[in-house]
Amino acid sequence: MKLDLTETQMYKALVEKDEAFEGIFFAAVKTTGIFCRPTCRARKPKRENVEYFKTAKEALLGGYRPCKVCTPISPKGEAPEWVGKTLNEAKLHAEKSLDAMAGRLSLLQGHVMRLDALGSRMAKMADLKDLDFGVENPPGMGGPVSSLEQQSINVPDFLTALDKLEIKINDRSEKLTAIESMLINRSLQEQTLPDGRPALGGWISSLFGYRTDPMTGKREIHEGMDFAGKPGTPIMAVAAGIITWSGPRYGYGNLVEISHGSGYITRYAHNQKNLVAVGEKVVKAEVIAIMGSSGRSTGTHVHIEVLRNGKHVNPSHYIALQ
Repeated sequence: MKLDLTETQMYKALVEKDEAFEGIFFAAVKTTGIFCRPTCRARKPKRENVEYFKTAKEALLGGYRPCKVCTPISPKGEAPEWVGKTLNEAKLHAEKSLDAMAGRLSLLQGHVMRLDALGSRMAKMADLKDLDFGVENPPGMGGPVSSLEQQSINVPDFLTALDKLEIKINDRSEKLTAIESMLINRSLQEQTLPDGRPALGGWISSLFGYRTDPMTGKREIHEGMDFAGKPGTPIMAVAAGIITWSGPRYGYGNLVEISHGSGYITRYAHNQKNLVAVGEKVVKAEVIAIMGSSGRSTGTHVHIEVLRNGKHVNPSHYIALQ
């Protein structure tokens, strides 16, 4: 209901406790959540913190509690019939508001649990052992007590804060999901990019590039690297991938070929015995064959080739030499 008085008139009446305005309006204090009569004996609030209502019913429905000093809902004698009705309406309104806030809070809790799970997975993927996600280990916060007057948050401000928090949580969730995808791609790339050494021990017996052919003595291009070693030495995949060849091949003897994706293929030749079959999935450093001297070979070694987009490249750019 609209008041006929100006805020200046009402605030003056409130400060002076003017009984002439008794029953004309009620003053509510935003910082305390309490509403009073104009004649209340309590300390008067600052002008900017006061909100005015024509009836006590409007003040109750506005979310304010009656003052215990001036008891604005019990003016004289028995409380009027409308007071009980107004209180019931206010109670029902408060319960509905609480139910709505509880629903929002439950939704936000679900978002936070998802963020905790994302954070834990990413910390594990990035090997960040010092980070711990979950309610058992909340982030540290604190600080000295403020010298300014503390104010209780009202329902509209609380709902606004919930809206802003939900927007932030959704934003962070999308960004964390994107980061997780990037970490997964990086991890897959690290696993599938040729790297490491195909056999432990031994030594490099021939490099990539032009050399004298050990069989004919003529100059030729050597499209791989040779690692010599003892018979029976395990040969390992230098990256994860799918077996696309496993068996004898002209000039290579027993050959294992692995496709790693992104255009990369590695070959392991002259094996005594292959330990994998076509179609099998292998991980980095998995044993795939036993070193031997099958095919066109002068002694026990593994000949390794790296192909990128169908062209031979120098394996030393990808494979550890020591």
